[in-house]
Amino acid sequence: MSMRIQIKQSCFVKPAEDTPKKSLWISDLDLLVERTHFPTVYFYKPNNNDVSSNFFEAQVLKEALSKALVLFYPVAGRLGINENGRIEIQCNGEGVLFVEA
Repeated sequence: MSMRIQIKQSCFVKPAEDTPKKSLWISDLDLLVERTHFPTVYFYKPNNNDVSSNFFEAQVLKEALSKALVLFYPVAGRLGINENGRIEIQCNGEGVLFVEA
């Protein structure tokens, strides 16, 4: 059984404010553990009517994500390798991929 998904739009959401521009080491434990990536967060409509009508508007979600990325700024960065060959997070504020489908 397959499911077709139609992408309405995709864009990068950046932090709402300037964030520190620096590199953060990946911990030694993270270097030893198998690398996995959880690239998605799913939102589902609730079964009741207690939630505001704009809960699933893409613009509202993007604005909230942009504000959250200020505090969790490493998430808006990229993985890179430093001059010694060690993996690090390059906190550059490039943002995260937001896909509306």
